[in-house]
Amino acid sequence: MRTWGVDLSTSAPGTGVVSVQWVTGEPGVFACHRGNARRRDDLVDKIAATAGTDWWAVDVPFGWPDGWADFLSRHVDGPAELPPAPPDDERPWAGVARRATDLQVIGRRFTDRSPTPGFSVTFDKLGATAAAWSWIEWQLQSRHGLVIDRAGVADEIKVCETYPAAVWRKWFTTGNPASVGDEKLQGHLGTILRPVDGRWTMTPHERDALICACVARARAAGRTVAPSPNLLDRARREGWIHLQRDDVTIANLGER
Repeated sequence: MRTWGVDLSTSAPGTGVVSVQWVTGEPGVFACHRGNARRRDDLVDKIAATAGTDWWAVDVPFGWPDGWADFLSRHVDGPAELPPAPPDDERPWAGVARRATDLQVIGRRFTDRSPTPGFSVTFDKLGATAAAWSWIEWQLQSRHGLVIDRAGVADEIKVCETYPAAVWRKWFTTGNPASVGDEKLQGHLGTILRPVDGRWTMTPHERDALICACVARARAAGRTVAPSPNLLDRARREGWIHLQRDDVTIANLGER
């Protein structure tokens, strides 16, 4: 089995693209794809060529909050009232800042560890990256006839959204893969993964992308947390952050 991870950036050189070839009973072999592989046009073609058979996990919001979209549609006709903010949040825009999936993941404590931070796709610079993904999504449909299921539930086109910092905190300690450094990354993952060229020398974006490829492995085995039935329609508009189930560990990630 091969899986792919992408840490999408608004700049092509900053995008991390990593693939992992999983071998039964042996460490998976990963490769960092550089050069043209990080260009958006080439990324579109690579996803189109492989997403029928290989699972991809992408670190980027697939959509915007329903409440934000509704507010904008009303705002174009004149002043519009924002939905109420949560009682403990004084920001007037807080009621439209998060998607359903964000509310389930952001700030959540995994065991006894610190809450996962996270950004609002509506009010932080993450929105530019989400717009870059929307371009990729459109190209996949218009050029290749492929429609992404933003909820990551359908199996026909194997693409899902994830959040590597939250994945990391479920498995390890505070921090995130982008900033942990190559030596510590190898210490955590060296029992299940090895680089194709023998060198654990990666950019922060590639470290995030490698964790995304691990999520893609869990998703391929049906071992990530999917949206509940009452949130499925909303997730297919907003996107859904796939995280490994609580019973998925580094030790058993390679199992089917």
